[in-house]
Amino acid sequence: MTEASDIWALGVIVVEMFTGVYPFEGRTLDESVANIINGRFKPLPDYIQGELQEMIISMISVLQVIDGFISIFENRELESITRTYSSAFSLIVDTASQEDKPYIFHKRPYPGLIRLFEHSKYLIINEAINSIFLLIKAGSTSTPDTDRHPHYETIQESDGINKIFALFQKNEINEYFAMFQKNESKYSKDRAALCLSFLFRMREITDSVMRMKIINHIKSLLNDSDDYVKEKAQNGLKYLILNSDEVKLLIYSKNPYPGLIRLLEHTNSKIVSDAIISIILLLQAGSSTTKESDTHPHFESFLACDGLKKIFALFQKNVSKYSRDRSAFCIGFLFKAQEITDPVMRQEIINHLKSLLYVNRCEILNETELIKIEQDLKLPTKGIKEYHKNILQKQETDLLLLSSVIVGREDNELRKRIISSGIVESLLLIFTKRDLNSITRTYSQTFFHITNNLNDEVKLLIYNKNPYPGLIRLLEHTNSKIVSDAIISIILLLQAGSSTTKESDTHPHFESFLACDGLKKIFALFQKNVSKYSRDRSALCIVYLFKAREITDPLMRNEIANHIKSLQNDADTWLKERAKTALKYIDQST
Repeated sequence: MTEASDIWALGVIVVEMFTGVYPFEGRTLDESVANIINGRFKPLPDYIQGELQEMIISMISVLQVIDGFISIFENRELESITRTYSSAFSLIVDTASQEDKPYIFHKRPYPGLIRLFEHSKYLIINEAINSIFLLIKAGSTSTPDTDRHPHYETIQESDGINKIFALFQKNEINEYFAMFQKNESKYSKDRAALCLSFLFRMREITDSVMRMKIINHIKSLLNDSDDYVKEKAQNGLKYLILNSDEVKLLIYSKNPYPGLIRLLEHTNSKIVSDAIISIILLLQAGSSTTKESDTHPHFESFLACDGLKKIFALFQKNVSKYSRDRSAFCIGFLFKAQEITDPVMRQEIINHLKSLLYVNRCEILNETELIKIEQDLKLPTKGIKEYHKNILQKQETDLLLLSSVIVGREDNELRKRIISSGIVESLLLIFTKRDLNSITRTYSQTFFHITNNLNDEVKLLIYNKNPYPGLIRLLEHTNSKIVSDAIISIILLLQAGSSTTKESDTHPHFESFLACDGLKKIFALFQKNVSKYSRDRSALCIVYLFKAREITDPLMRNEIANHIKSLQNDADTWLKERAKTALKYIDQST
């Protein structure tokens, strides 16, 4: 047993004490096991509410079981690990939803599963490699084909690439094993090859022996009698070809464009799609193997078969979004380091490529995803340590996704959707209520990214959510970067309040700022002088607040005025510009 499995067992006992019923009971043993794996249990009585309910639910979560299995695989003497464990874990991974598999990955299962390769029982080895492949496959499907596999580095930490290849070779050379246990040997060999083909997506297999053997084996699986293996081999081969510019250039040397361009006229839209993606993969190889300042090496051969004209015709024909998008990509690649001289083509292609940047962001952060993030931020973090850790990890993952999509981009509409989803209010509630030490920079930085690069109208939507109490509280955080995120978020909101009112009007946020003792705390931060960054912005905040008002505290007035004057000669242009505005407010109030 492990600590995690002990907690799970205790949770089950507690439920039985309250209800007299086993929580995962099914009509058969298999159904009971399936209930455990899928986290399906009988509802708790209505009188179990609040923190007690949260604690019990977290105790009997399947995540506790997963932790227990991983600990066993990593620490227990190998031969004492029976197939019951490896089979149950494989079943958990197999039946987990696409959304849940990343949480299993974050439990770091690979070291323990890779260790099972040394087991004497081939069925346990089979289940270990199958679990690994299912997780790797989930990592592939949750990220674009053009991205490197997100699990590669984690696998490497356990020397996983070499050990998976060793497993592949072990089953290749052990003729005796293969003779008497052919199906079992083939099972682990096939999945080892599939694991490596998926892991090396958008990476070159530098080991020439590994590359040759894996490619040849994956090719052989295209004719496999098992449809599942055959389908996954197609994906694996695609990933291996995607990462090899050398292979693509060999194909280019065979003059592929005339034939591929001709297929664009086919009546079957799927054949057209196959042709256009083949063209773009070859063009990508031509781009990536030449300097950025060089024109595309395929340009002349493309024009020779009237390819540019036909690709643009396909773009305008708009047979499908798939072929239209990729036609635009093709033209973009072709005109590397040269201008599109046709004004109609230039305008239409540029506008379409720009639109894809916005559409892709909306697809990543669709309404369902925004609702999920907002709900995750509301999850209670009280309870046992492991449950608390899981919730924080889930929230941080959500916020990192959110930040990666919006950071550095001016997209008012997307931010309006984020604000209306309730995410901003949930963040502010965290800033106001949660223990400061458990608030990491991911939270404060995400709030800044939402507030930054916004027009004043949308910033005022944030102001309507009463942001100052939470942001002011963050100024007491021990992490200076979180303090910096809070103070810059405050100044961005104050700027919006200033610029949307007349110069002769007092600042519209003044009263709400005083209501949470904000003025006193901002000045305390200024005097504390944690960093130049926060001191400069604290001074600016105070001056913005006292727009068309006199600073009645003589000490504050003198210190802030002197500091703002010193910023006129600052090396930071952004600061200098705002210092000029601030000095104007000071002059008006005196």
